[in-house]
Amino acid sequence: MSPKYDFNASVQGLKRILQNKDEHFIIKGLRIIEPRVKDFIYTDSEMLVDIGLEKRIPVNMMGDGARKIVSLLTAIYDCKDSALLIDEISNGFHYSVMCDLWKVLIDAAIRNNTQLFVTTHDVDSIKGLRDAALDNHKDIIAAFKLLKTSADELKAYHYSLESLDYSINQKIEVR
Repeated sequence: MSPKYDFNASVQGLKRILQNKDEHFIIKGLRIIEPRVKDFIYTDSEMLVDIGLEKRIPVNMMGDGARKIVSLLTAIYDCKDSALLIDEISNGFHYSVMCDLWKVLIDAAIRNNTQLFVTTHDVDSIKGLRDAALDNHKDIIAAFKLLKTSADELKAYHYSLESLDYSINQKIEVR
C-alpha cells in the first residue's frame, strides 16, 4: 500500500466488509479520529458516517486520516491469510494517534491472519508501535533498521520489542 493511497480502491473491500457484517473494526478505527462514530453505510457513491448528528456525514469530511484508516483496514481485510506491505504508515496521521492506530491495525491483522510489513521514518510511529505492542502483543512484533554499509550493501539490524524499547528510552537512533 503506497503512502499515496487511493481511497476509491477501498470501495470493493468496504462492500465485502459490510456484506459480511465485519464493519465493527472499521468503526473502531474511525473512533481514533472521531470518538463519536456510531456506524457507517456505503451508498452508491460514498461512505457516510454517523457521528451523532442529525444526518450522516461523508467520510471525506472527517479528513485524510479517517480515509486512510478505512483504506488500511480494508486492505488488511482484503489480504486475509496473506501479507500486506504498507509504505510510510504515519503519513496523514497526527503523532498522538499512533499508539491507538497500531492497536487497531495489529488487532485487524491478527483477526484476518494478515502479516504486516510496514515502513516508516517517523519516530512517533515507532514509539506508537512499541507502546501498542507492550500492552498486548510482545511476542509478535519485530522491527528492523536498514542501513547501507560502506561497501554499498544493505544491512538489516533486528530489534526485538525489548531492544526497541531500550533503544527508544536511551534515545538511540532506530529509524
